[in-house]
Amino acid sequence: MFFSELTEGRVSTKSASRTQRSSTSIETLSESGNPLMYIINYPNGGFVIMGTTKNYYPVLAYSNINSFEITSEMNGVSVWLEETKEALKTSNSFNDTIKTGMQNLWKSYETADIFSFQESEDTQLKSTHSSGQIACWNRCDELQMQYGGEGWNFAPLSNAEQIFDNAGFLGHYQDICYGADFNHSPLDCSVVGWRNVYKNEQVGPLLTTKWHQGSPYNDLCNGKPAGCGAIAVAQVMKHYHYPQSFNWNGYAFNWSTIPVVPLANSDHDALVRLVGHFVNMHYNSGGSWATPGAMEDGISNLGYNVTRANHNYERVETELLNRHRPVIMGGNANNVPLPSPLNYIGKSHYWVCDGARAITTGQMQYFTEWQPYGNGVFTTGWNTMDSPGVLGGIGYLYFHMNWGWGGNHDGWFAFNNVNSGNGNYQYARQNFYITKP
Repeated sequence: MFFSELTEGRVSTKSASRTQRSSTSIETLSESGNPLMYIINYPNGGFVIMGTTKNYYPVLAYSNINSFEITSEMNGVSVWLEETKEALKTSNSFNDTIKTGMQNLWKSYETADIFSFQESEDTQLKSTHSSGQIACWNRCDELQMQYGGEGWNFAPLSNAEQIFDNAGFLGHYQDICYGADFNHSPLDCSVVGWRNVYKNEQVGPLLTTKWHQGSPYNDLCNGKPAGCGAIAVAQVMKHYHYPQSFNWNGYAFNWSTIPVVPLANSDHDALVRLVGHFVNMHYNSGGSWATPGAMEDGISNLGYNVTRANHNYERVETELLNRHRPVIMGGNANNVPLPSPLNYIGKSHYWVCDGARAITTGQMQYFTEWQPYGNGVFTTGWNTMDSPGVLGGIGYLYFHMNWGWGGNHDGWFAFNNVNSGNGNYQYARQNFYITKP
């Protein structure tokens, strides 16, 4: 579902091998000789990152417009990359329930809809069947006409074994058959309704900016990088358009002079330098930096309400899906302990998480109607259409990341919410929850 309009860019890494198919670039990212993921870049922009194990999510990241190139200067992207690599390497230790759910996700990409039903009975033969069987088919037709538009399918219970088996619920099908027998309802006279449930809740990307640390954003930084923290905060301020105007160090400007894309004589450099001042940015040619505490104080002094907390994906999900507010994130690619300002020098980065997409797939809803002794009278069986039984289903979560590199690597990235028992591999992760007064 993510492949239809994605395109290629270049991918280059020392530890990866490249395969060219037409104009699409396919990169295999390996570690110690073991393939972990495939990075697919498409010709007109867009990428997909796929895992190599069926014990973990199939689609790890994607974008319809950007490319994904592995370099030595990926900073925030490398935080996600290292977390995901560790999750892939340890996925074999997940419990059987999680692994089964993951494998069912892969099936949804590899095969046709497992819930589509092909009627195996020749309707012309219905007249040769018992009155109970004919009543069952008529009831299925009646329900299909009423509720087929809502995704429901209906069939005699005797015809649905393959449907449940393909979905991985053969054992439950056998339990339903036992329930029918217990209620004296022949399988070919009992109605079963089922549908595949797919839920997709998305907010974002909220930001319209794709700013970076170079010119013109760093034009007032004495030739030094603007600093990832300053770019992250400035983009969130642009999103909120708050405060309405500024007077600082001889500069007077407002949001009308700071468009999404810089123009001649626009005030992006003044805004970024202003933020750098408030977050106590340390400017260096090799990389400008600010501590998490200084970031928190600076955001507050700029007039926002801010809470700094250790990374918690559920809180981020709520902040975006329910409150529609971007979250500034910070983290390290390497495992170093907090607290220390040195954590945010070198392979450290601040960026903005400005979107969330929560998906539930592989879930089957069902209900039955019994026809005792095939007498033509249908009674409520297991569950109802209004309150159906629910089988399986796996939820997975993507966050949209604006990495602060001019759009480079921006996209939707799968979040590892599966705990392997060996740690969560999120190094020195801190989030800044910001609200406009």
